[in-house]
Amino acid sequence: MSAPEIIKLKQQIEELISDNKKLNSKLEESEMMKTHFISNVMNEIYNPFASIISMAENIKTLKEDNLHKANDMAKIIVDEAQKLDFQLKNLFAAARLEAGVEDLEYVNTDLSHIVDPILHKLKNEIDIRDLSIDYTCDFGENSFFHTDKNKLILIVENLVSNAVKFSKDNGKVGISIFKGENTIEIKVTNTPPKGLKINVDEAFDRFKRGDSTINSVRGGNGLGLSIVKEYVDLLNGDLSIDQNGKLNITIYIPEQIKDINSEDDILTEEEFF
Repeated sequence: MSAPEIIKLKQQIEELISDNKKLNSKLEESEMMKTHFISNVMNEIYNPFASIISMAENIKTLKEDNLHKANDMAKIIVDEAQKLDFQLKNLFAAARLEAGVEDLEYVNTDLSHIVDPILHKLKNEIDIRDLSIDYTCDFGENSFFHTDKNKLILIVENLVSNAVKFSKDNGKVGISIFKGENTIEIKVTNTPPKGLKINVDEAFDRFKRGDSTINSVRGGNGLGLSIVKEYVDLLNGDLSIDQNGKLNITIYIPEQIKDINSEDDILTEEEFF
């Protein structure tokens, strides 16, 4: 082997060693992110579950002269149960997406019944943090839209929940839904706290959070926006997020395959809960 060939071989070996180090570094980073993700998910499930058990135990031990406190405790139980239900829906959705078994079920959906139940579920957090909600909608001639109802609900719920969670106290959350001829446009905006920066490149990563601080007081497990992105893709839609953390989502779906004036499959608050 000539000297030039030896030098070239040495360079190739050094490049391989360098690439291997980079790969190991990425693998370590991936494992660390997954560990943090699992920890966050466990907290998001354990905390409301622990609160439910605690409040139920307190109600059970109330003495007769303190029974008036049961109503407030019951409200806490409902609030925590709704948080748990939301987290479990996201986990099951992520599992189905990961397994590639998520199907589309198109039904006639009343768009006018989408946002109010979500705001009702978030009312306690909205009130505690004194957030103002600006909700506008324009459904044209009617509010029916042929789409996958459950996926649309989870998309909007994740967007609104994320906007509430990452909005500053006394801030404003904007929600708008506009229905076009064969499309709906959903926009959710907020007023993020000073200094909060959203990493747009990582915002839709399943194992990362927009606010990547490990001990973030805002919690969250990073699943929400990743599910939104994948669901929007399933619905042949488009999604964008700007640098200020303000969400802007647009969804396009195929033409209706049944009469949009039909009263079948109307989404009611009873169905939602």
